[in-house]
Amino acid sequence: MSLNIIDNSTLVYAILILGGIANFVTFPDGIASIIKKVFGVAWMATAVYATYSLFNEGFKKMGAANATAQTSIQWWIILIIFSIVMVGFFIHGYYSVRGEYDNAKE
Repeated sequence: MSLNIIDNSTLVYAILILGGIANFVTFPDGIASIIKKVFGVAWMATAVYATYSLFNEGFKKMGAANATAQTSIQWWIILIIFSIVMVGFFIHGYYSVRGEYDNAKE
């Protein structure tokens, strides 16, 4: 079974939304910390998976026999911008796993 970012976009969006909600909803301290760490791992995994999927798709499109210079330029722009966003998601997940958001109320 082949995984594709388009087929799993609903799962990716759900993880991103729920991870963001876990940082702003009030839970008891122990539970909130665990939820934030679990979603931190999910954010990091989602960032890695989404980056891999998009780069895989982009390189397939750019390497196709009918690819033009315009197609390659468009995909490079998409890949550069998307990579920066995914680095931000990964860093957010990393900080969540480290527990940096545990004292966010201060």
